[in-house]
Amino acid sequence: MIDFNFTKDCCGCRACGDVCPTHCIEFTTNQYGWVIPTVDTDRCINCHLCEKKCPFLSYKRPSERHPILFSAFAKDFDIREKGSSGSIFFLLAKHIIDQGGVVFGAAFDQDLQLHHTKAESIEDLLPLMKSKYLQSNTEGIYVDVLDELKKGRKVMFVGTPCQIVALNNILGKRFQEQIVLVDFICHGVPGQQLFNKCIESYQTRTNSKITSFNFRKKTEKSLHSYQLERINLADSSPEIEVGNSAEFPYYYGYLKYFTFRDACYSCKYLGQERVSDLTLGDFWFLETLRPITDFNKGYSMIIINSPKGNEIFSELKDSNTIECEEFPIETAVKLNPAYTKPTTKSIVHHLFKRDYATKPFTMVEKRYLQAKLPFIKKCIRYIIVKTGI
Repeated sequence: MIDFNFTKDCCGCRACGDVCPTHCIEFTTNQYGWVIPTVDTDRCINCHLCEKKCPFLSYKRPSERHPILFSAFAKDFDIREKGSSGSIFFLLAKHIIDQGGVVFGAAFDQDLQLHHTKAESIEDLLPLMKSKYLQSNTEGIYVDVLDELKKGRKVMFVGTPCQIVALNNILGKRFQEQIVLVDFICHGVPGQQLFNKCIESYQTRTNSKITSFNFRKKTEKSLHSYQLERINLADSSPEIEVGNSAEFPYYYGYLKYFTFRDACYSCKYLGQERVSDLTLGDFWFLETLRPITDFNKGYSMIIINSPKGNEIFSELKDSNTIECEEFPIETAVKLNPAYTKPTTKSIVHHLFKRDYATKPFTMVEKRYLQAKLPFIKKCIRYIIVKTGI
């Protein structure tokens, strides 16, 4: 039976629930808004499958990995515009689908709940594009991946590093020729509940209904602008709002890195020895290495981790759909620290977590999730004075 400090160490991948033969593992949201497993001990048969597949309890860092780093972007500007950075994910996914394969990734449903889902066509791929800065619900998705692999289909699965480890644990040595594992440079994940609360608060303030949310609207000023579509409830008129990330409470908290679940701050799935075949991210600060005037259009960082990853990326290069340039792997370590190191847990995280669990959300939002945070600054100053740190 799976049993450890779920609040501290569980990454929320939900793999244990998918592999349980008696379906005795369900998922609940704890006081901090994070999804954790709960086990019905009366139905548990102690087969230990959940423990064997859990990324926290069963993880062995791969050896003999020699990652290769590229900057890349889609030559087609319309495709590049639809992605968060250089739209390399879309081109990789399209390549798999064109071969009769299937792609799994995260997409919002009509209620802005984030789920991993399956794409079998170019139209299906569009909701999977763009970064979503919260944890996706993967319940049942590992079973779906296995079903597609058993049909003999090629599969590409995109997820956080811990989700990739979970799927790889489930597969073992099976289907390795058919599966392409793609993770991304991950700072950490807040929970769906926090996103829901921020959306509900916004809707109340504006008397509107949000119908879509985009974390990565490309503007001339920033790659971290948001765009939301809403319906004004007073007159049912549709409206589009584009704003700076700091102006939306949830996004502000994410970019300050204090709203993640505890396990993210001690993540052991980062680094150059990754389970994934490919790692994607933004190539931040590329303009410091090359004379670039269009960085706001997006440049992808793509790291090749395995011979399989090298093969699919070579096929992409041969298709003449991308521009790319190779860099020393040390460049990724230097320019994007989240590639190799987990986010540092701050004092603000402890304060936020405590108040989120015990205080009304209106107060939490006002204290922590607005760009001007005098309360937090006072708390930090008080702690420094009292502790001498």
